Amino acid sequence: MRTKTIFILILTMLLSTSIVMSVACGGGDDDDDDSSSSGDDDDDDDAVSTDPVLKGHVRDFQTKTPVQNAKVEVLNDETGEVLDDALTISATPGDGAVEWDLSGYDVETVGIRVTKAGEFTDTVQFHFEVGLTDEEFLLVSNATRDLIEAVTGILLDTSKSVVAGGIYWGDAVDENPLGCAVAEVEGFTGEMHYFGPDALPALSRDVTGATPGNGQGTNLARATSDNQALSYYIAANVDPTLTDDGDINLNGTVYDDPCNGTADAAKAESDVVPKLYVNTVSIANVYFSKEDYPESPTPSWCTSTVGNSGAC
Repeated sequence: MRTKTIFILILTMLLSTSIVMSVACGGGDDDDDDSSSSGDDDDDDDAVSTDPVLKGHVRDFQTKTPVQNAKVEVLNDETGEVLDDALTISATPGDGAVEWDLSGYDVETVGIRVTKAGEFTDTVQFHFEVGLTDEEFLLVSNATRDLIEAVTGILLDTSKSVVAGGIYWGDAVDENPLGCAVAEVEGFTGEMHYFGPDALPALSRDVTGATPGNGQGTNLARATSDNQALSYYIAANVDPTLTDDGDINLNGTVYDDPCNGTADAAKAESDVVPKLYVNTVSIANVYFSKEDYPESPTPSWCTSTVGNSGAC
C-alpha cells in the first residue's frame, strides 16, 4: 500500500518539484504520479502477492536513489514497536532491495523504520499491506532535513518528531490529490506548513494570481487543475510523547468556504499514527475513499482557473 505519499517535505528551487512529489509519498504507496487528470499513474498497483510477503526497495526520500547499508525494521502497525528482531535487515544491498516472509505473523499491515547513521534521519512509514511486492521504503537525508530548516525558518529539535504527508481522494494505491483541505496532527499545537505554488512549504495558504502554476487551491486561492490542488503538509517539532498513551489521529478536513477558512465537518477523515519517535520523520497520509466519496471532495471553487478577485 504505497503512500505516494507525504511527507512530502522539502527543497531548494532546483529540487523543489521532486520534493513535493516525495512528500506525497508515504507508507504503502509509490510516488510516480504525473500531471494527468487521474492524479495517479502507478504502474505497479497490481504488484500484489497472495503470499504473506512484503517486498520493495529502500530509497532516498528526495533523490529516489537506492540506499545501501541501511538498517530496516518491521514494526507492529498497531503499537509502533518492532514486530520481531529476527525480521530486521541490518544492511541493505547496493540496489536497496529488501523482502520479508511474514508467514507465522498474524498481521495484515506493518510499519517500516529505516535508519542509517551519519547521512540520514530516521524515517518511519506505517500501514504497508502484507502481500505487496514493489514498495518504496523511504529515508530522509540530513541534507533534506537541513533544507526543511532553511525553507521554514524552524530549527528542528532533535528531541521531537517531524510528521509530513498528504491528503488524498482514493486509497494508498489510487492516490488522487485532494485540494483545499486542512491537516491536523492530534495534540500538536504548533503551526502547520503547506506546500504552495512555488513547491515550497509555507505558513500562508493564500495564493496570489489567477492561475498559480502549482497552487494548493486553498482559502482565498485557486489552483489550475485537480492534480495541482494539493494538500501536502508538514508539522515540525511534534512532541513524541503524544503517543505515550496510545496512537493519535492525523485528521484531514475539507474547507467549506473560499473566504473564511472554515472547514466542513461533514467532509473529514482520519488516519492513525501508532507511535512517534525522537528525531524521526514520520510520513502519514489521509484518504477520502471513493466508496464513501464517489466524487472528489475537492470544492469546485478550489480548482477554478478564474482567480480570486472579487470572490470574497
